[in-house]
Amino acid sequence: STEVNYLKDSFQFLTTSKTDTINLNCSYSFHYRNDTTISVNAYYWYDNETTKNKIYLIYGDTERIVDTVLTSVNGYVYNINGDPIEGATVTVFNTSNTTTTDTNGYYVLKGGIQGELSKEILEFTYPGMTTIRTPVSGYSEIDGYFTKNDTYGSGDDSEYGYYSKNITKNLFDGIDIQPYRQLNVEISVEVKPVMYNVDFKYKVESTNKITERTIHLVQFALEHVP
Repeated sequence: STEVNYLKDSFQFLTTSKTDTINLNCSYSFHYRNDTTISVNAYYWYDNETTKNKIYLIYGDTERIVDTVLTSVNGYVYNINGDPIEGATVTVFNTSNTTTTDTNGYYVLKGGIQGELSKEILEFTYPGMTTIRTPVSGYSEIDGYFTKNDTYGSGDDSEYGYYSKNITKNLFDGIDIQPYRQLNVEISVEVKPVMYNVDFKYKVESTNKITERTIHLVQFALEHVP
């Protein structure tokens, strides 16, 4: 597999007090492939310090650091036009733990007997649509999008759904904010292998500044990767 550093972005904040509230939230969506992983690294440092401190390591879909027990997952299921799908089935893969979406396309899936969902695989199914599977990987909000007759890849007829995942935890939890210093934040995103139509969104917010961006990455061909 080819690992590609799609995005490396840095920005600065001037902290105004010891009670500064700084939040960092991330989400991403892309057309689904079984071998896809995405990882997001976040770092911070003050002033001109040379040592970067890791805020939180968000692994991709094969492994992830999970600091809390995840007992439920919720989200919405849509068709390719963005319309909610009622009656779609959402299942913890290879288990009897299953639920269906309501009239708004919304579902809630609880952990069942084992309780912990972070390391499980979520499966979205609906008659006539391509099945979507994605590791939960500690995310509490996962939306599924069915894309019937939507073909991607190089010369094949594969049909991919896609999904989006959201980080709603404040990644600065537990960090001692140092007042009246310049805080530097760096976000680095890697996707492996090369993916198609990736949207990565992040928002960093403090008392006196908000940085919010969406990065849309169009299709890349492996031979074009340096």
